[in-house]
Amino acid sequence: MARRTQSRENLRTLGIKLAKNAAELSGESRGSYPPMSSEANRLMFTTEGFLPKNLPAPELLVCPSQVSKGIPQEFDDACYFYTGYALVERGFRPPGGWPFLGDVSYPVSHYPIDNVMSVFSAFYNEQIARAGNFKDRFVREGEIDIYRLTEGVRHGYENTLDCVGDDIPDEVKINTGSIPVLIEWPDNTHSSERLGGNVLWLNGYVEWVKYPGRFPMTEDAMAIFTKLAGRPPIGRLD
Repeated sequence: MARRTQSRENLRTLGIKLAKNAAELSGESRGSYPPMSSEANRLMFTTEGFLPKNLPAPELLVCPSQVSKGIPQEFDDACYFYTGYALVERGFRPPGGWPFLGDVSYPVSHYPIDNVMSVFSAFYNEQIARAGNFKDRFVREGEIDIYRLTEGVRHGYENTLDCVGDDIPDEVKINTGSIPVLIEWPDNTHSSERLGGNVLWLNGYVEWVKYPGRFPMTEDAMAIFTKLAGRPPIGRLD
């Protein structure tokens, strides 16, 4: 339990630094969370886009069960991995783009998470193949738009889906507590009894989610994440 608590504190601190850094950036970068690494099989953010004072300490990315292996000199995804984009089951396409301003209702559509993950996986592999930099503001495939993590995305979901609730059916409301930012690999176990890991959500909340369970700890989602990261499939404790 102590290890799980320390892991949760690592992610909570990382969440504070990511949000603070996004708010303090200026110019075109203002509000942006850092881009994903363009190195294949590294689902982690880069140091690019961080103000020096907000750069996380490398040890924050090492979960307690891995401390004995040493602190890596570069950010890696051995313990936690970074999504970089708003992977969420329900989404909407604003007519005027981000951020949201004014008392306006927006068309809402339902994107099954399996479809969202498939689009994200294809986008990730395409970017890696052409040495992309993961700075695209959104990924578009058919009716599915996946937006890069920014303060605009965070406030957009909060303001539109939480504050303009009368115009949106309950079954399609979401909030930033359903958008993962950093996820602990579920086989970095803190217990011999079950698999699972801590998840940092876009609203700053951190919670432990069992595996297999709800997104992002579903078997299908983890099958995609592990493949993108070049890791072996997640096992099961029987």
